[in-house]
Amino acid sequence: DHFNSAVGSAAPQPTVIRIAGIVAPAGVLPVIKNYKSMATEPEEPAAPAKKSIAEVAREVKAGKWGNGADRKQRLEAAGYNYAEVQAAVNALMNGYGSATYTVKRGDTLSEIASKHNTTVAALAKLNNIKNVNVINVGQVLKLR
Repeated sequence: DHFNSAVGSAAPQPTVIRIAGIVAPAGVLPVIKNYKSMATEPEEPAAPAKKSIAEVAREVKAGKWGNGADRKQRLEAAGYNYAEVQAAVNALMNGYGSATYTVKRGDTLSEIASKHNTTVAALAKLNNIKNVNVINVGQVLKLR
């Protein structure tokens, strides 16, 4: 009699193999589809996608990044260029985009004024333009 009376087992236990936590009957190799799941150390999580400067600027304006040196440290730690973000915040705080505009070929003072929510007269006065029909490519205009 081949029974172990101390254990009381009537049938031998099947032989199994264990690979990376997977149990399979002897002679059968498990199919491992994702070998990275066998790593002994956890994988680094993927870095979150960076937000656009405009989006971060809106968050800064809403107070989500703190103030002063704390804001600068937090933005830089998150991988953002502080000066770039702050310039976008300043533009938001002033109600529109950049404080200057560089004239391009085909521009008119009227179109520039319209795009930047101002008037031809205001641009002419701010930029000492004597003839509103004459602006030059490359000329940098103050917008406010």
